[in-house]
Amino acid sequence: MCQHFFANHCKNISLQVPALAPRPSHAMEQLVHQIERFEPGQLMGFIGSSLGGYYSLYLKNRFEVPAVLINPAIRPYELLTDYLGENTNLYTGETYEVRPEHMDELRAFDRVGKTRLDDILLLTQTGDEVLDFSLAVNELRGAQMWIQYGGDHAFQDCSSALPAIRSFFKLAPSAA
Repeated sequence: MCQHFFANHCKNISLQVPALAPRPSHAMEQLVHQIERFEPGQLMGFIGSSLGGYYSLYLKNRFEVPAVLINPAIRPYELLTDYLGENTNLYTGETYEVRPEHMDELRAFDRVGKTRLDDILLLTQTGDEVLDFSLAVNELRGAQMWIQYGGDHAFQDCSSALPAIRSFFKLAPSAA
């Protein structure tokens, strides 16, 4: 849905949706490698949901570009301890193992120092059954926020937020 919207309404934006490795350090290596292929000034920002929101926040700080965080995980190294052991990717059917050292890798991506908040748009729904939405609201106080009552972790009716995401990227302060 997002790709279709951006392809039809934002001809100058190329939306990349990489399939990431389950191990956090490998996923981040993939992302950084892909990002570093962009020409200077070509990278516009990040959109991430759940763990992707956590990664996006780290990358936003590292590359100094705006980010849209959709029901983001704030401290996934605490949440994901419940998933230690073998898991199955819901989209690909691939099985993978979550290990204790993966929590240390996630902790390494935690924000150090002050996070600039004026270039963050938080989209969250109060009915998220996986993450406590108030953690993101409190952690990102000062960011632009779209808080919707109800919904779930998948962010129901995401299409209604797409024009706001487009506007955010058009108006977001640059890091320069």
